[in-house]
Amino acid sequence: MTVKITARFPDTESADFSLGRILQAVSNIYESRVYYDSESDGVGIANNILYYAKGGAPTYNTANNFSSAFEIDRSDKLLEECLASVICERDDADEVRSIIYNGGGCDVYIFEV
Repeated sequence: MTVKITARFPDTESADFSLGRILQAVSNIYESRVYYDSESDGVGIANNILYYAKGGAPTYNTANNFSSAFEIDRSDKLLEECLASVICERDDADEVRSIIYNGGGCDVYIFEV
């Protein structure tokens, strides 16, 4: 059975490091993504980047990178914060969760897919 694990990270660097570590340590990863907001010339961009999808080589920061504009109201949230998601086998969920926590992630949730 597969599960989706989501987590919040303080910045994209810690999310990137954790996803890379997960891909090295766990063999049954089906997909990993990172979601974060950025700003360019006062326009907000919602980034959704596919880091890895099973069936192909890891494609860091290149595959399925798409953005959409949104209005920036960041008074309640840090711009650098990002979310990550991993789809894996349920048997690997504890190891993935452990790597996320060790990499600076928090608010980890596990859902059946």
